[in-house]
Amino acid sequence: MLFMKLRSKIILGMLAMALLIGGSGCRVFQPNFMLRTPANYQFDEIPEKVDTVYRLAVNDVLNFSIMGDYGAPMISNGGFGMNGGMGMNGGMGGGMGMNGGVGMGGGGFSALVEFDGTCKLPIVGRVPLAGMTNREAEAYLEGLYKELEIKNPFVQVGVGNRRIFLFNGTGSGTQVVPLFLENMNLFEVIAMSGGISQNGKAHRIKVIRGDLKDPQVYLMDISTLEGMKMADLTLQPNDIVYIEPRIRPIETFFAAINPYLTALGFLASSVTTIIVVANLN
Repeated sequence: MLFMKLRSKIILGMLAMALLIGGSGCRVFQPNFMLRTPANYQFDEIPEKVDTVYRLAVNDVLNFSIMGDYGAPMISNGGFGMNGGMGMNGGMGGGMGMNGGVGMGGGGFSALVEFDGTCKLPIVGRVPLAGMTNREAEAYLEGLYKELEIKNPFVQVGVGNRRIFLFNGTGSGTQVVPLFLENMNLFEVIAMSGGISQNGKAHRIKVIRGDLKDPQVYLMDISTLEGMKMADLTLQPNDIVYIEPRIRPIETFFAAINPYLTALGFLASSVTTIIVVANLN
């Protein structure tokens, strides 16, 4: 009877400790959890409308195609669009004739928006591009090359490193997701990453945006159809999407103490063996 009571107390004590892990104890047993917020944290209101047109920023890697004759060489070389005109490895072949413009051989080139917001380009040198939209940058550069008497300049500008950071639950669920389109929303990004893992909470998704020293933090719940309105939020480059992981206190507790239980079991077995041998003698 005494043994049964003692065992019941041990089991209850272990369950109580397991439940505590869901609170402050999870820092000990689940130290990999990130971006925790206190219970009374005031999240920012999700904006109804945002400026969905991206503006070039410092550290953007821009893909350029700069040609004359309204881009006719691009077509005659058999290339068009991202593959023909804005590739990363095309180099700077094709010459710089006055009639043909700044030909890039259909391959294009890439350049970095540096710390001062400028980009170093052929002939014109460093030009300020940070803060402009793609269309504004294209019109601005076409104007510069036209001033240099390049015939009918044609410029295409694309951002090659637009992406967001997705943390999907725990483990290997971290991804850098490229933003191929201007207006990609949360649903599209989650779909590209393979959906929410079984360890993720669909009702606790944090979107962190802006300066990391003073970011905007939105809390989103897409576990219901009503939450689809939230998921329509247009993501911006460098956003952090954090899908909170599920806390499994009992499983985590037993996984944490299992090595100690094994050691105690071995010790108890050894003591029992010693006692049995001693009694036999």
